[in-house]
Amino acid sequence: MVPADEARRHEGARMKITVFGAGAVGCHFAARMARAGVGFTLVARPATARAIEREGLRFISTSEDFTVPVTVVDDTRNLGPQDAVIVALKAYSLAAALDDLAPLLGSHTTVVFAVNGIPWWYGLGGQTPLGPLDALDPGGRIASRIGIDRSAGCVVHSANMMEGTATVRNISTRNRFFLGAAGASPLPQLAPLTRILAGSLDEVVPADDIRREVWKKLLHNLPASLIGCLTRSRADQIAASPRLSDLYRQVREEARRVALALGIELADDTDAQLRHMSILKHRASMLQDLLAGRRLEIDAQVLAVREIAARCDVPVPKVDLLATLLQALEANSSADRIP
Repeated sequence: MVPADEARRHEGARMKITVFGAGAVGCHFAARMARAGVGFTLVARPATARAIEREGLRFISTSEDFTVPVTVVDDTRNLGPQDAVIVALKAYSLAAALDDLAPLLGSHTTVVFAVNGIPWWYGLGGQTPLGPLDALDPGGRIASRIGIDRSAGCVVHSANMMEGTATVRNISTRNRFFLGAAGASPLPQLAPLTRILAGSLDEVVPADDIRREVWKKLLHNLPASLIGCLTRSRADQIAASPRLSDLYRQVREEARRVALALGIELADDTDAQLRHMSILKHRASMLQDLLAGRRLEIDAQVLAVREIAARCDVPVPKVDLLATLLQALEANSSADRIP
């Protein structure tokens, strides 16, 4: 009998896989896949591609520190159609990346979106179809160019940050990745890709209802990002402040009611989440972006929730107020933004 890890390597050698995006999440995927012997191509910006090609890709965690060579390109035109593409971009970058994604898409290609917040495809399926969400895909460009029938979601529970252009640091004690189809159509490439990733990453979980996993993560990320950005507070600082932790509860409850209006019932585990936050000296990824002068993922993590709430007639006064303040902060900070 062929050992499971060897079988996964053979499966990985047969599949044509591209990781599109060399930020912290994309580099986490790439480093761990490369170390597991999976064949794939990483697509990065020119300067990043040159650095990774020259230095290799370094992965640092509390238990590992290794550098691996990675096949990396900055131009997708010669890659041809892939069996699977893992898109690890900020949500606001997707529309601009459509032309670069196009050469990778064949009739059989599965596209996995590993993005924060509400994904662009959310309103096009599920128990309560909403239609396209203006906050995520105005004009439906992504839907028309990629389509929900080839799309899957990946909800990432893993805290990573880039240190330079070719080093990714993982600071999570547990890394989990939930994968599931976005629409009702079967995705033949998703099962073998999930097996390959299971042999590369810490914990990969097939999700029967990926939308439920989206909301489970968003229930924390929404209040943590809003409060963190507006007060510059880490997770432990939010948990330690009676007023901030109370605001966290209120925003989380508003998000829970929106999910419920979509047919997704989630337990109220706020107390457990705050206890976990109390030991984390960690800044939300949106706060990291704010402090670094980068554009914020307000559309996917905040405004899409507000749009869904309005369509479902669910009042979200705290989300609405904090979103307005954060939009103003973002607008006033844009002059100093790093491109």
